[in-house]
Amino acid sequence: MTKQKKNSFTPDLLTGRLTETDAKRYFSRFGWFAFAMLLLTTLFQMIIDVIVYYCFPAFYGHFLFAEILSFVPLYCLALPLAGLILRPLPTVVPLKAKMGAGKWFCGLCICITLMLGGNYISQIILTFFQTLRGDIMENPVEQVVNSMPLWATFVFVVILAPILEELFFRGIVCKKLLAVGEGYAIVISAAFFGLFHGNFFQLFYAFALGCFFAFIYVKTGKLINSILYHMAINFLGGFVAPLILRFIDLDAFLEGDINISQILENIIPLLGLLWYELLMYGMAIAGIVLIIKNLRQFKPQAGLLPPPEKGRVSVVLLNVGVAAAITVFSLTLVSSLLM
Repeated sequence: MTKQKKNSFTPDLLTGRLTETDAKRYFSRFGWFAFAMLLLTTLFQMIIDVIVYYCFPAFYGHFLFAEILSFVPLYCLALPLAGLILRPLPTVVPLKAKMGAGKWFCGLCICITLMLGGNYISQIILTFFQTLRGDIMENPVEQVVNSMPLWATFVFVVILAPILEELFFRGIVCKKLLAVGEGYAIVISAAFFGLFHGNFFQLFYAFALGCFFAFIYVKTGKLINSILYHMAINFLGGFVAPLILRFIDLDAFLEGDINISQILENIIPLLGLLWYELLMYGMAIAGIVLIIKNLRQFKPQAGLLPPPEKGRVSVVLLNVGVAAAITVFSLTLVSSLLM
C-alpha cells in the first residue's frame, strides 16, 4: 500500500468523498490561512503606521496614507506570505457561461436587496449595543468616506477596492474551496469576506453580498461579473449617497431645526435623495421577487473532493485552524464594539 502524502487530498475509493480526517485537514488549512492573513495584515499595518508616524509625520494624517495602510499590508505583504499555506489545496477554475445585460440587471436588484437587508440586521444589533453603551457608535466606513475628496472616493472605493477584493476573495479563495463543493466555496469565502471587514456595520451585508458575488463567479466563471456588481454597489452606497448628503444640512433636519427657506435651499439635493431612495427600494422589492422566483437556481453543485455527508458543519468548524481563525476574528469584532 502506498503511503498518502501529508498534504494530498484523495477521495475514499468506497464513498467517493474525503474522509472526515482529510476534510478537517482541508478546512483547517484554510482556517490557518485566514488566521495568518488577519494577524500578518494587522502586524504590517502597525509596523508601517509607526514608521510613517516617526519618519514622515507630515504624511501621517493624509487620507492617502489611510488608503495605503488598508491596501498595501493586505495585498502586497500579508497575502504573498499567508498564501503559501493554501498552496497544497487544489485550485479549481469554474466553467465560463454567458450573462446577458437583462440577467445582470436582475442580479443588481438582488444585490441591493441583500445590501439593505444585511444593513438592517446590522442596525438592529448595533442599536442594542449602543443602548448598552449609552452612546452612539461611529461608522468607520462613513468616517473614511467623509474624510476623502470625491475623486479619491471614486478611485479607491468604487474602482480599486472592488477589483482587489474580488481578485482575492473570489479569484483566489473561491478557487481553493471549489474542490470541496460550490456551497462550501460560496458560504466560506463570503464569511471570510464579511469577517475581514472587522466591524458590525459591514459584517452582515458584506456576508450576504459575498455569497452572491461568489455565486455569480462560480456560475459564470468570469470574475468581471462580480467585479462589476461590486463596483455598482460601492458606487450606489459609497459614492452617490454620500455625494447627495454633502449638499444637505442633515443635522438640522434630524433635529427639526429647519424652516421653509432652508427646505427651499436644499430642494434639489432633497429631490435627489428622494429619487435615490425610491430607486434603491424599488430595485430591492424587485430583488425580493427575483430571489423567491429563482430559488431553485441557487442550488450548488458538489465538488471533486466532497466532504462526508454526515457532520458537515462539524467538519468545517471543529478543527484547529478554523477555531483559531474564529477566535481572532471574534476578538476583532468585539474590539470594534468597545472602541
